[in-house]
Amino acid sequence: MGLFNRKKKNPVQQIWSVTMGNWQGEPIEWRVLDEQEDRMYLLSKYVIDGMPFNKEKFQGNDFLFSDIHWWLNSPFLKNAFTPEEQENIIGEVTLLSLEEKTKYHVGGVCDATEYAKTVKNVCNPYVEMLGEGLENAAMWWLRDKAKLASDVKIVGYDGTIMNMGVIEPDGGVRPAMCIKKI
Repeated sequence: MGLFNRKKKNPVQQIWSVTMGNWQGEPIEWRVLDEQEDRMYLLSKYVIDGMPFNKEKFQGNDFLFSDIHWWLNSPFLKNAFTPEEQENIIGEVTLLSLEEKTKYHVGGVCDATEYAKTVKNVCNPYVEMLGEGLENAAMWWLRDKAKLASDVKIVGYDGTIMNMGVIEPDGGVRPAMCIKKI
């Protein structure tokens, strides 16, 4: 099996998932978005944490210089994966772009892990207004800039794409990364 457990989730849609890493006591399940001969592009199946895109509004909306980019590639990377798993990650841990969300047919509504729900409070407190089945839905950051320098794109509780201020605390983190195919 290698470093991760691989299983076919839905034979009709050909959606594969792998389990690799652990965050806050919960194994991280990844959806395989793209599979090449030597690599796979993964997106976490769930929102695993919550935080602002940047701590200060003046920091702007450039993902490469954001606090969330630093967090994904420093504390998260070092604490979520073993050294052996880290060696198999190609490049940096990132967030999905709007273009990738469309290209890989990623749905909008995403549930949160228990940690993200209970500790980080990423789920909507007004779930009864959203409708049935969205009790665990969380908004999640994309890496795309919005028109205003203080906003970025985010996927809403109901799956719609919106602009949100970079300092808003309730954005969910749904990492994406490329790994060596083992």
